[in-house]
Amino acid sequence: MPGAASALIHDRGQGLGPGRFGQCPTFPQPSLPKNARIAHDNVMRKFGPILCLALLAVPAAPGRAAGPASGDPTPAGVAAAIRADGAAQAVGNLNDSNDFDTVTAGIAAADPAWMALVPQMAPGLDSDSGPQVTTALALALPQDARLVLRTLDARYPALDPQSVCARPFGHDEVPDIKGYARRARAALRRVRDAGLRSVRDRCLSVLGR
Repeated sequence: MPGAASALIHDRGQGLGPGRFGQCPTFPQPSLPKNARIAHDNVMRKFGPILCLALLAVPAAPGRAAGPASGDPTPAGVAAAIRADGAAQAVGNLNDSNDFDTVTAGIAAADPAWMALVPQMAPGLDSDSGPQVTTALALALPQDARLVLRTLDARYPALDPQSVCARPFGHDEVPDIKGYARRARAALRRVRDAGLRSVRDRCLSVLGR
C-alpha cells in the first residue's frame, strides 16, 4: 500500500490536480538540492499514503457544493423569518419557493402551531397569499371554531370574519358545502367564551343560521 500510494503522489511532471476518479491528486515536484530532495522524498514515502487516503475521502466537484435539502417550512422557522425579515418578506419568500402550501395546509388542519402564526403573517399577506389564508381559516372553522375565531381580525381583509365565514371556496375544495355549513354552525355554537361572543355571532350571521 505505501508503495502504491507514494507512486500515485510522485507523478512527476504533473501539477496539483484531481487525477482520475479513485486516484490521488498529483503534486508539483519542487526543485531542491540533493540533500533536501532526499529528505522530501523520505517524508513523502512516510506520509504519502495517509495524505492519499485523506484526499480520496473528499469528493471532487466543480463549483460550489450543494447544501442539504432545506425541507418543508416549520412554524418555528416561519416565525423566525418573520422576526428577521418582516411579514411581507417572509410570506413572499414562502410563495416564491412554493412552500406557502405547507403553511395553508397547517392552518386548514387547525394545527395550533400554524394557527398561532396567522396574526404574525397578517400584515404581510397580499392579493395572492391573503385569499389562500382566508380559505384555509374557513376550512379550519368546523374543526376548531374557537381557535379560528381568536385569529380573526377585521383590520386585515384576509382575516375579516366577513370573508372567512362566507364559505370562500368552491365545490372542488368542499364538495358538500351544505354539510360544511352545518358542521361550522355547530362548532361555532359550542363556543361560549365571553370574549369571542361578538365575533362568533358575526360569523354565524355571515355563514347563515
